[in-house]
Amino acid sequence: MRLWLMLSMLAASPLLAQQIQPRNDAAIWMNRGIDAYRHGQFDQAASAFEKAGDLDPTNPNAHLYAGTSFVMLYVPGSDFPDNVMYFERAKTQFERTLEIIPNYPPAIASLAKLIFQQAQGNKDPDDKQRQLDEAREWYLKLTHFDARNKEGWYPLGAIAWMKCHPELAAARAQLGMKADDPGPLTDATARKKLKAKIGPSIDEGITDLETALRIDPRYDEALDYMARLVRDRADLRDTAAEYRQDIAEADQWDQRLVETRKLKPAQFPVR
Repeated sequence: MRLWLMLSMLAASPLLAQQIQPRNDAAIWMNRGIDAYRHGQFDQAASAFEKAGDLDPTNPNAHLYAGTSFVMLYVPGSDFPDNVMYFERAKTQFERTLEIIPNYPPAIASLAKLIFQQAQGNKDPDDKQRQLDEAREWYLKLTHFDARNKEGWYPLGAIAWMKCHPELAAARAQLGMKADDPGPLTDATARKKLKAKIGPSIDEGITDLETALRIDPRYDEALDYMARLVRDRADLRDTAAEYRQDIAEADQWDQRLVETRKLKPAQFPVR
């Protein structure tokens, strides 16, 4: 009886039938995309999910999955036209997801990670800084809507190091200091100027990494960048004693990193 009633309604309402059919077709393409993705056929998966999104533009998963499939094809740092196309299409699909569901954490996280990966592979220093800033804004947004997501806090610390360390390395070089020379920076004026410029970013990055490590104390990537940032902070200290104290702390973070990575194979066996 219910099936007869539904068919009667469709027959009486051609417009309703036209609306339902594309969605049914979209579901078919979604299933094709999922199957292709499971088999590692990411190009086919992306095409299938795009087709599903064209048939049902209001389906956020179609756009999110299409973007994710393009990410699997994207190689950060490659300037080949196809690779640039994968990046742009992934970004477009994530943006379309956010048009349907604003502030949707999975889409924000995907877009942030995509731009972060692009920045990491960028060889142009100025353009890289711009992309890091863009990624940072997306990660800040992610932490606002998903504060328990360690994948939002850790990149903020990594970005802080990526933005600050080149300036610190350049300052060392200008002062004739080698990479393994003990600090802090030997020129007080240069040190004070650089501390005012990048010191707040280093402190913020350390705070962000501390948050990530409260969520997951064995988050090895966060431990790695914590050691890096504390080591850089040491170069901006006013005295040799403060410098040594930071270096000792950085060494402790490095030791925790070594211990954590030793435990990882036992905790996450390779299958």
